[in-house]
Amino acid sequence: MNYMQLGREEVRRKMSPQIVQRWEKEGNKLYLYCPETILEISIITDTILRFRFSPEGRFDDDFSYAVREDLPEEEVSYQVKVVGDQYHLITKEIICKRSEEHTSELQSPCNL
Repeated sequence: MNYMQLGREEVRRKMSPQIVQRWEKEGNKLYLYCPETILEISIITDTILRFRFSPEGRFDDDFSYAVREDLPEEEVSYQVKVVGDQYHLITKEIICKRSEEHTSELQSPCNL
């Protein structure tokens, strides 16, 4: 079942930020496990992140308007820091903060 087959309230609940129960780092991907969904954050480059939600936990290899098909895949150095109830994904160029309420990206030359 995809998001187009769900009711509006169920889509909002399953495709929006929730309390993170645990997280995993797998190559250039970060997975945040929530009660009803999983958020996959792909670190494409130091400045490009791709966010995808999946209630079933399945992330098919699909098309993205945000990333050129011929963009070479590269290893991106990043770290994850847990600060209270926030998860900080840090690359050389971006600090992405994820909390229960929202996800925000900040350009920053400094490290936390």
